[in-house]
Amino acid sequence: MNHATRHRLGILLRVLLVAGCLGYAFWNVDLGGLAGALAGIDPLRVVAALLLSGVSYLLLAVRLRVLTHGRAGIASGLAATLLCLGLNNLMPARLGEVAKAVYLQRRHAMQLSEAALVVGWERFFDVNLLVLLALASAYPYLQDTLLLPLAGGLLLAWAGTWAVIRYPGPVRELIRRLPWPRVSRFLHEVHAHLDTRCVRGTLLGTALLSALLWTAHALVSVLVLLWVCQLPLAPEQALVVFIVAATGMAVPSSPGALGVYEAVVVAALGWFAVDKAPALAAALVMHGLQYLPTTLAAVAVLARTRIRPSRLAAGEFPRGRQG
Repeated sequence: MNHATRHRLGILLRVLLVAGCLGYAFWNVDLGGLAGALAGIDPLRVVAALLLSGVSYLLLAVRLRVLTHGRAGIASGLAATLLCLGLNNLMPARLGEVAKAVYLQRRHAMQLSEAALVVGWERFFDVNLLVLLALASAYPYLQDTLLLPLAGGLLLAWAGTWAVIRYPGPVRELIRRLPWPRVSRFLHEVHAHLDTRCVRGTLLGTALLSALLWTAHALVSVLVLLWVCQLPLAPEQALVVFIVAATGMAVPSSPGALGVYEAVVVAALGWFAVDKAPALAAALVMHGLQYLPTTLAAVAVLARTRIRPSRLAAGEFPRGRQG
C-alpha cells in the first residue's frame, strides 16, 4: 500500500469515525427538545464560563514559562498554547504539538529538540493528572476494575522516566544503535536536554502547576454542566463526565475530536440518566467553549508568523528565529 493510498484510507476512516459518533450522539434525539435546551441556556453564564476558562490558558502559559526557564514569557507562552490547541482543532495527527515546538524554536531561538522536549513534558504531566483524576473521581463507580491497571501504568511511566534520567549511558547507547540516523541524532539531543532539565529541578514546579491547571479545567466543566446547562447531576457525577470527556479529547481521533467528544459526553451523561436532548446540548456548549476561542486565536497567531501547517504536516520544519 503506497503513501497516497494510506493517506486516503486514513481520511476515509476519520470521516467514518466522525459520522458514526455524530450519528450516535444525534440518534433518537428530539430536535425540538435540543433546540429548547439550547435556547434555555443563559448567554451571560456562557460568557462567564468562557472568561473563567481563560484562567486555564494563563496557567498553561505559566507552565510553559517554567519549563523553558523563563525564556518563554506569558504572552508568547499563551500564543504558543493557543496555536497548539487551535491547530489540533483543525488538523489531524496532533499537528498542534509540532507547531508549538516550531513556534518556541523560532520565537526563542531554541533547538527543535529542546522545544520538543518541553512539549513532551507538558503532555507527560497532562496524562499523569488525567489518570490521577480518573482514579480519584471514577473509583466509586469502577471499584477495583481499572484501579490496578491505571495505577500500574502510572508507576511504569515514572519508573521508565527515572531510568532514562538515572542511566544516561545505556540510553545513549540504545539511541546510537537505532537504524535511523536522523531519528537517532534528534533523540540524542532530546535526551541531553532531558538530563539538564531534571537537574535544574523544574519538574516539581511543573507538577504543581499541572495540578492547578487540571483543577481549573475540571471546575470549568463542572460549572458548565451544573450551572450553565443546569443538569440534574451531583458534583462528583459532573466530575466523572469531565474525566470521560477529557479522555475522549486526548485519544487521537478526528481534528478537535469533532463528533467523538459529543458522543463521549452524551454517553457519560446517559450513565446518570440524563436525557439525550439536554445531554447533547451540554456537549455542544462544552465543546464550543473549548473549540471556538482556541481556533480563532490559532488563526490569529498563524496570521502573524511564517509557520505553515501544510509544511509541518509534510515534515518540513523551518529553522531560525521568529520575532
